[in-house]
Amino acid sequence: MAENPCMFLVARIGWCVDSSDGQTCQYHDLMNRAGEDRRFVPVAAFTIREDAERRMRELELEAARLLNPFWLTGPPFAITAQPDTLSPRLAVIAGSLPSDAVTNGSASRRVWCEWWDEHVPDWSDETLWEVWSLFDQIRFYAVLEIEVGDE
Repeated sequence: MAENPCMFLVARIGWCVDSSDGQTCQYHDLMNRAGEDRRFVPVAAFTIREDAERRMRELELEAARLLNPFWLTGPPFAITAQPDTLSPRLAVIAGSLPSDAVTNGSASRRVWCEWWDEHVPDWSDETLWEVWSLFDQIRFYAVLEIEVGDE
């Protein structure tokens, strides 16, 4: 008996971007929200995993150019699994960091937001991808493997 073929679905992960005060933005995932399940929104389907992953990377880069990871409210571990080494790893990839590179409190988050907005336009896709990869707790797209049956 042959295995069912698979499709690789690129899906947008549900996030809510909010700028309720008109000056600052923040976002949060929809994973734990009641109501309609909007955790994954299909974007594209592929028969080859590498094609799906390539498209997912393109979409992540588009999101990274638009959305600042420091908008995410909460402690540093909300954006990275390794908060204690975030600054040194950023320095290696991105070069200069804000002079106030302390990652606690709303003031430092503001400094980091400004730093991101100032530097991201100058980064190549490769640099942006390396930097964005450090924020491993924030993903806007995923590749889902779906078994295709006769049903």
